[in-house]
Amino acid sequence: MNILNNQIGFLSKVLGLSAVVSIIIKYGGQAVEITPTTFNAIVGISIPPLLMIFALVWRLGNQSSIDL
Repeated sequence: MNILNNQIGFLSKVLGLSAVVSIIIKYGGQAVEITPTTFNAIVGISIPPLLMIFALVWRLGNQSSIDL
């Protein structure tokens, strides 16, 4: 049951962070002008999956044992 609580906690943190980032982009994004270039598009598409991979690998490294 502890594993389930940890997973729900982690998921709620990720969803909460996503909501905060979405609000910042919606209301604060107008203050920053980003030119529409290919590089900026690649960066914008690549960063969220890379951050998720980093978070999952970090969480996997912090687990003491893996239950399959």
